[in-house]
Amino acid sequence: MASLLQHRAPSCLSCLRRTTAGLTDGSLFPSGQQIRGKKQLAKEKDHTVTVKLLSRMPGYGAKGRMVQVPPGLMRNKWYPRRQAVYVTPAELEVMGSRKIVAPPDGSYGSRTVAVQAPVGLSSEPKEVKKLRKERAPTRGDILSPEQSSELLSRLLPPNLEFSRTAITIAPPPVKRISPSIPASSVISAAAGGNEKRTPEKVAIYGSVSTTDIAANLKAIMAEDEQGKRVVFGPEDITFVGKTEEKDQVKHVGTFEIDIKVKGASDAVRRTIRVNAQG
Repeated sequence: MASLLQHRAPSCLSCLRRTTAGLTDGSLFPSGQQIRGKKQLAKEKDHTVTVKLLSRMPGYGAKGRMVQVPPGLMRNKWYPRRQAVYVTPAELEVMGSRKIVAPPDGSYGSRTVAVQAPVGLSSEPKEVKKLRKERAPTRGDILSPEQSSELLSRLLPPNLEFSRTAITIAPPPVKRISPSIPASSVISAAAGGNEKRTPEKVAIYGSVSTTDIAANLKAIMAEDEQGKRVVFGPEDITFVGKTEEKDQVKHVGTFEIDIKVKGASDAVRRTIRVNAQG
């Protein structure tokens, strides 16, 4: 006796399609997920919704513009991000006409339009104008060379002190007189090793340069409200007299310097003292 539960292969094409459709629907699309057919997708593609832009959207328009866009774009991107809101037909009727709804502007955000400001008007924002005005020095803030020289002469002390570590050199050995010569004998100063010698310069570690002097002078001038407006640098300071190098000294001593502001006819002279430290 043949079994009543014996499976039989589908005998027609429609039965085969129905059987395979039942197997694939549950495995590929679980949880009752809806699959839209070609007709429904085409219908939704042609359908649009009217929205109002809440921010600048390249390719569509500026903030406040009303455009028609695909519902999927509004539903999935713009509305969750608060970039646009829906405009109902009732709101359009209140506004008076549907003509205010414009199509998307595909060139918005990707084009540059040069607009020339009218005569007497500036295209810069007010904030930029304000900053530019604050940064631009006024005529009253710029000191003349004579005013700068007068402030230097009045505010700088006559002497400036600098301390540097001295390089110590062992003194030469004392010449000994022959014991055969009596102590009462008269000998020359040269024979006795007591000839007068020119004092040697005491060298220092490093140097005192015009850059060091300029930094010291600027610190002094900055203590005065008018003095901080004087502009000068190391190139405006020169040593009076001959030194080892043009812009620095490398030994202890007293030196004179001239400070001449650009454009000034006279220089301000001061004295610096380089002292041995330790």
